[in-house]
Amino acid sequence: MVPTAQPRYAVAEADLESLAGEWEALLDDSDAVGIFTRPSWLRIWLHAFEDRRDLLILAVRAEGRLCGVAAFLVEGGLLRLAGDPEVWDYADMPSRRGHEQGVVDALLAYLAEKGWNRIELWGLAEASPTYRELPGAAERRGYRLDVEQEAVCPSIDLPADWDSYLGMLNKKDRHELRRKIRRFEETDGPATLVGLTGVDEVEAALPDFFRLHVESREDKAEFMTPVMRHFFEHVGEETAREGGLRLYFMERGGKRLASVLCFNGGDSLMLYNSGYDPEFASVSVGVVSKALCLQRAIADGKKRLNFLRGPERYKYDLGAHDAGVYRCTLQREGN
Repeated sequence: MVPTAQPRYAVAEADLESLAGEWEALLDDSDAVGIFTRPSWLRIWLHAFEDRRDLLILAVRAEGRLCGVAAFLVEGGLLRLAGDPEVWDYADMPSRRGHEQGVVDALLAYLAEKGWNRIELWGLAEASPTYRELPGAAERRGYRLDVEQEAVCPSIDLPADWDSYLGMLNKKDRHELRRKIRRFEETDGPATLVGLTGVDEVEAALPDFFRLHVESREDKAEFMTPVMRHFFEHVGEETAREGGLRLYFMERGGKRLASVLCFNGGDSLMLYNSGYDPEFASVSVGVVSKALCLQRAIADGKKRLNFLRGPERYKYDLGAHDAGVYRCTLQREGN
């Protein structure tokens, strides 16, 4: 049997806007976490925070076809994946399925040839193909690789129905969740979970999301600066336009009691941020709203619910298990 010839990869600098269409199409055939590796996310972030560092975008092609993308910020002698972990739960160098090893190897070969001796790849999910292929590529290209866990993104593999989900919880957590939902409903009656997806309805509802976010906790109020609000507004509108936003409100009698901003990731739902009316904190409105989102995700046929970054207690009470997020630093001796 004649072995299949490996494709030859070519790496070249690229412009964000001219590459955007191909980049989006690549993500449809990639195992990278799509929402945080989209060109629109990078564009909105750069615009909102007016980042003045040099941006280096590299396109990896095989026979003219885009097979991988990497977006870096130049910080002196350090090349760092673009983004900020304060608002990016993951970062990555997305590659086309079946080309992961070739793309990572080609990128490191190119960077070594160009004299980049310090590279930081932060935000890599433990399931990322980049994280999987990096050790071998680093060794082949003369880089020393240091790996540290920088965060966790607790998640739940969802069953087919709500009763099966409740059966997955341990006895204590199942009892507590049922008690919280029952106590909430006994206060003033059940609430309805309303999901918004369209651009116009999301834009009209965002002020209520911001109100609930800021009112719910002091640290959230401090987080939502005018610049951060500008970023969230553009992310909400653009992601809704692309069909990837789920803005949920828990409503009762026309009043919005809690909100959860989620991203639709194909067979998964990602809970990005939330808020609630502190008047209902005593009846666990925050936890109940997330449980209702989880229930909706199951009804919608989702296979996974990802709570994204942070080890908050409620995530584990709802049955989540940690998945690591890693920072990989590559260094080599200068030429």
